[in-house]
Amino acid sequence: MSLRTPLSRVGALGAARKGTGHFWWQRMTGIAMLPLTVFLVRTGIVLAGADAATIATYFASPVNALLMIASAVIVLWHLQQGLQVVVEDYIQNFGIKIVTTILILFFCIGMAGLLTAYTIKLSIGG
Repeated sequence: MSLRTPLSRVGALGAARKGTGHFWWQRMTGIAMLPLTVFLVRTGIVLAGADAATIATYFASPVNALLMIASAVIVLWHLQQGLQVVVEDYIQNFGIKIVTTILILFFCIGMAGLLTAYTIKLSIGG
């Protein structure tokens, strides 16, 4: 018999002992995407119909390059977290759930790496 209350035994953690952190990271990436979305829309408007030289010049600015890299990483991180929740909630087969979660993670990491590398290449004049 324990003298601890049920609430103290739970300790604000879910059954997997990581649900609260996942929940907050999902919210933080969502909040971070708000100003970055403004940047992405502005970039789309400014560069609409631009040639390759103009795009390279735009990303030669360190601020624009860093904001684009931050946008790519945060959007893909948010995507991975959201898709992980969908997979955990709706796929019942454990093996398929694990494989799908790993594929989503690798896809998001790969895309973030590609977008980061391409932005760096543009920013240094490649």
